[in-house]
Amino acid sequence: MFKKSLIATSAALGASMLLGLSAAKADVLTFPLEFTIDHCTAGCGGTGTNFGSINVVTNGANLDVTVTLSSGYNFGQTGLVDFVFNLGGAGWSIDTSTVSNPPWVVAAGTGPGAATIHEDGFGDFNGGIDFLAKKDGGPGNPSGISSLTFTIDNASINNFGLSVGGSPSVYFAADVCELTRGVCNDNTGAVGALAGAVPEPSTWAMVILGFAGVGFMAYRRRSAPQIRLV
Repeated sequence: MFKKSLIATSAALGASMLLGLSAAKADVLTFPLEFTIDHCTAGCGGTGTNFGSINVVTNGANLDVTVTLSSGYNFGQTGLVDFVFNLGGAGWSIDTSTVSNPPWVVAAGTGPGAATIHEDGFGDFNGGIDFLAKKDGGPGNPSGISSLTFTIDNASINNFGLSVGGSPSVYFAADVCELTRGVCNDNTGAVGALAGAVPEPSTWAMVILGFAGVGFMAYRRRSAPQIRLV
C-alpha cells in the first residue's frame, strides 16, 4: 500500500514540477547570440540557419557590441535599418565615435523609450545602426560589409528587451543579403536573434522541495515501527 501511495505522490509531484518548468522560464541573455530566425524575402536559408552572431561585453557602465555575419552573407542595404535592438532604461545613447566607419551611422529614431524603428516581421525597436547611404551602386549591389562594432553608453545587458509587436518578437535583428558568387541575390531581408530560456530560480526551488518531500516520506516509512500480527 505504501509503495502505491509513494508512487502516486511522486507522480503528482513530478507532474507539478514539469508544469512549473514549462510555465516558469525566463530568457537569459548569454552572449554571443546567434541570428537563427529567417524573415527574408524568399528566405535567406531557413529558420535554424546561423546567419551570424552578436556579442555584447560589459565595459564599465557601457556595452561594447560586435555583430559578425556568417560566411555567405553581407548586410543587405534593402531599405531596412541594418541592425536594430530594443533597450530599456533611461539615459543610454550610442557613442557615435565608436561606430564602425565607414559606412555606418546611428539610425534615426534611436533613443530610450522610442520604439519607432520598424523591421519587417520583427516589429518595432528603439535602437539601430544604419548605412550612411542606402543601396549605393543600385539595388542588388552587395555592401561588402559583414561586421559592425559600436559602444552603447550608460547601459546594462539586463535592459535589452524584445521588439514590440513582432512575429516573433526578437532581441536583435539584422538586414542581410545572401550571396551568390559574391553578389547579393533576391534573398534579402531581416534575420533575428532570440535568447535561451532556463527555469527561474523559484521553479528550481519547487523542484528541489518536491524531491526532498518524496525522500522524507520514504525515510519516515522506513523508520516507523513494524507491527505484525501472527
